[in-house]
Amino acid sequence: MPTIQNDFRSLFRTNNTKKKSFRKELELSSDDREILLKFKKEIRKVIKDGFEILKRSKKYIELKAVSTPKFAQQGSFVYGTINNPAYPPKQQLDLDYGIYLPFSDLENGKFPKQTTDAFFIIVEGILNIHIKNNRPQWKLLQKSTCVRVILNERMHIDLPLYGCPDA
Repeated sequence: MPTIQNDFRSLFRTNNTKKKSFRKELELSSDDREILLKFKKEIRKVIKDGFEILKRSKKYIELKAVSTPKFAQQGSFVYGTINNPAYPPKQQLDLDYGIYLPFSDLENGKFPKQTTDAFFIIVEGILNIHIKNNRPQWKLLQKSTCVRVILNERMHIDLPLYGCPDA
């Protein structure tokens, strides 16, 4: 008995730019990609500038020192697996952008609750001022795992906060 072969590859991926495919429907548009990257860059600058101001003011005594944080993009955006959400606005496009402070700034774990709380308060405070003055359409959502900046009804940027070795 002959075997019937079905070739479904064209439904999932096609090189034809005009032909619809499952993959094309899932892929992030270049406009959405540009928006996420633009706002990621803006958030990075705002937080770095905020930490510079904080360093000069020495306001947060909960942190022994205040370094300029490091940043690292992570998650589905980096891996190229970010997809258009199936059920917006409940599901959104998101970009994960980790913020790192050296362990010494976080008292090397001596007072984890206080230093972690201070880290969150500082980042949220910096972003709240920026949102109030420059981006009133953005919303800040408090989460236990990260600071979430809701950019619009379709997308957000998550900022998980980490301690890292001083080196």
